Order: sequence, then C-alpha cells, then structure tokens
Amino acid sequence: MKESDYQEIIDQKLGNNELLDFQKKAEKLATKSWVLIITAGCGAGKSIVPIVVFKRLAREKKLLAKLFFCYPTTATTSQGFMDYAVPMEIKNKLLMHSRSWVDEKLKLRDFLDTYDSDDGDNDNSQDDSVAKS
Repeated sequence: MKESDYQEIIDQKLGNNELLDFQKKAEKLATKSWVLIITAGCGAGKSIVPIVVFKRLAREKKLLAKLFFCYPTTATTSQGFMDYAVPMEIKNKLLMHSRSWVDEKLKLRDFLDTYDSDDGDNDNSQDDSVAKS
C-alpha cells in the first residue's frame, strides 16, 4: 500500500477528528520498536495506530508494505475486516480465519448489507448474522 492508501483509511475512520492521546503515544512508541502491543477496550481505536505508523513509513522510507491484522477471536477478526477493509477500495483484501469459508459462503464479505430486523417480531426464521443475498 502507498501513503495515499493509508491516508484514505485514516480519513475514512477519523473524519475531522484527531488521534486520541493513547493513539498518538502508541504511534511515537512504534518508532522505537519492532513490536508494539496496545491494550484497550473494544472500539477504542487500536486498529488505526498501525495504519498511521505505516503511512509515516511509506512517506519517510518509501515503504510499500502489506498490512496484516491479527485478532484474538473470529468475531473481532470479522468486525475489524468490516470496519476497515470492506468500506475501502483496498486491493487484495482478504478475511482469513478458521470460519472465513462460512463468511464467504454466506456472503458476509458484503457486511454493509447485513440483515437487520427492526420490526420487533420474534420470528426466528432468519438469523441476524446472515447477510442479504
């Protein structure tokens, strides 16, 4: 990916907001180490940090690199893919985990069109996790 690719992701995720203090601190720490472990709650904004770091490396070192995210569960893997890869026109994006074939078969790669029942009935004939065809 190029610097512009990373910037597109950053713009998509942050909009007009700035990085949070912990994200700025983590980005600075990443300049001093090959490994950085960030611990924070779900949805706190951990995943943007490597994107910011790789953008800087693409600019400063002309680094063209592939970015891999490893998550602790298949659910967080799928959610991370939905949040970052699906909305973007990223080439060669791939969701891979032990149940990714299920996601693929059920067309969950099109996360933005997922079924959402707002009618309040308790009809369990459709599973909320199944994407619309």
